[in-house]
Amino acid sequence: MYSYDPHGRLNNIVDPGISVSLNYDKLGRFIGQLASYQASGNSVETKLSLDEFGREFKRQIIENNPATITSFEIEQNISANNKIANRKLYLNTRLLREEQYSYDLFGRLTDYQCSGDTCPETPEGKKIQQQNYRWDALGNLTRCVTTANNSNETVEYKYLNSSDPCQLTDIEYLEKQQTISLQYDANGRMTVDEVGRSLGYDVTGRLKTVSKDQNTTFYGYDGLDRLLIKQSNHDFREFYYQSDILTNEFYTDGQIRYNTFDKTCLGFRQQFYDNNKPVRYTATATDAMGSVFALY
Repeated sequence: MYSYDPHGRLNNIVDPGISVSLNYDKLGRFIGQLASYQASGNSVETKLSLDEFGREFKRQIIENNPATITSFEIEQNISANNKIANRKLYLNTRLLREEQYSYDLFGRLTDYQCSGDTCPETPEGKKIQQQNYRWDALGNLTRCVTTANNSNETVEYKYLNSSDPCQLTDIEYLEKQQTISLQYDANGRMTVDEVGRSLGYDVTGRLKTVSKDQNTTFYGYDGLDRLLIKQSNHDFREFYYQSDILTNEFYTDGQIRYNTFDKTCLGFRQQFYDNNKPVRYTATATDAMGSVFALY
């Protein structure tokens, strides 16, 4: 159920087991929400601080449960070119992560540095300390040097299709002396990806199948190109939307109801078809881009 204030702004969302109240400042800008969970008695409050241009420079997320109060805080500085220059993540008062960003004259990221206990990781699980990016005149990424666990990995990206100079054809790992070649069809759609999976498409160019080692995942869409089904060897999922926002997901063992606001997931309710399993409520902590970095 949705309710609105006298100005027509959404101010309350009520769903089974959860209610969310939304807050605005005197200029009508969204500045946070409070999500309350009836089953656990927990609440998660998000507070946003905006500068005079409406850009977010601080985000505080407070979980209040009967036992403890946990607070995440994200502070970020934004450059004159409207790019994030640095960002810090705190848990209570402890600094978890500090990030620095540098850009070229075209606004492309050229250098990323991170310190702290929760830096992003490589696929091998190594903590990333620094990444350096190089671009060509067409805006193609040509080189990335990653420093992780005090060792470097250099990756070069090749665009060898003269008919399409922006089509990535090869990925070369210099230290590993390994080259991965990507394959495409006549319409420029990738048919073999970087891990050797075979990709198939429907007549409108939408991804239809992903196959590897006799395992195939099928995808189906509606007339608005929204993903409706995903079927693999041992799982089947259906997706339902309100406008273009995912609200419900049905899968083999149960269903998930997502609570969203402005395409940001505030939390979700998970119900199992096995009646012996209780309904589970999960709240999310998200950054300014809507990416989830903590679950409650």
